[in-house]
Amino acid sequence: MNIDSSAAGSHDQPLAEYSVNYLRLIGLAFIFLALFAFFLLEVGISQEDLILDILLIFIPLSLAIYRVIVLFINLGLRVRVYKDRLTYTNRGATQTFLWNNIDKIWSFRLKIHSILWVNYIRVKIQDMSGEKIILDRTLRKVKKLEETIQEEITKVKFPQAIKTLQAGGALTFGDLTLTNETITHEKTITHKKTSIPWRDLVRVQVWQGSVRFGERGKRFYQIVASISKIPNYHLFATLFERLSQEHRSELRVEN
Repeated sequence: MNIDSSAAGSHDQPLAEYSVNYLRLIGLAFIFLALFAFFLLEVGISQEDLILDILLIFIPLSLAIYRVIVLFINLGLRVRVYKDRLTYTNRGATQTFLWNNIDKIWSFRLKIHSILWVNYIRVKIQDMSGEKIILDRTLRKVKKLEETIQEEITKVKFPQAIKTLQAGGALTFGDLTLTNETITHEKTITHKKTSIPWRDLVRVQVWQGSVRFGERGKRFYQIVASISKIPNYHLFATLFERLSQEHRSELRVEN
């Protein structure tokens, strides 16, 4: 929901504040500029490998320009966390997201620690009216911010979620559905459904951005779901743990 910062109606101090990671953006811009200069001066452009040389030269330049643009667009970016809400301020406008008015949060994380060192995180927040914001490593300590948002949403939604399940209802998290009897996965394209009763759920594994569930007596995982497509993942994981305990599932967590 968009509201003017002066209309927030509260003078309480934020519990935490997150600002732009200037050092990272400027550092990446310089690194890509250095690569651009290196390839231009040392490698140059030859007629034999024209396309490859152009890519080697202009991709780093494009990435450097992109980082500079991101920096200027977000110079005034501030995210503040309060007891009952989150505020997102940028370019003179403030959006306020009350914890009890946030509908969904999706988190995407990518870690590659080999020849390339990639540690990417992207968070999308949507409130009940459909208003959205996206947070990423443009912000300092965005991982901590994402964890805080997930925890606050779980605190708000967990009591009603438990009541829904105890009353025999179902809760949907993207392609996954939880009931008091089963966990079900419906494939987006084929709409094929796979259900595992809690009494037969014996394995769960979180691996490379996915969560996998195995059924008793079967060798392979019957349900595999991408974590980035599971809204309110922390709430889902909390409910999953609660249900597996209630049904005394012989659950084995695998790494």
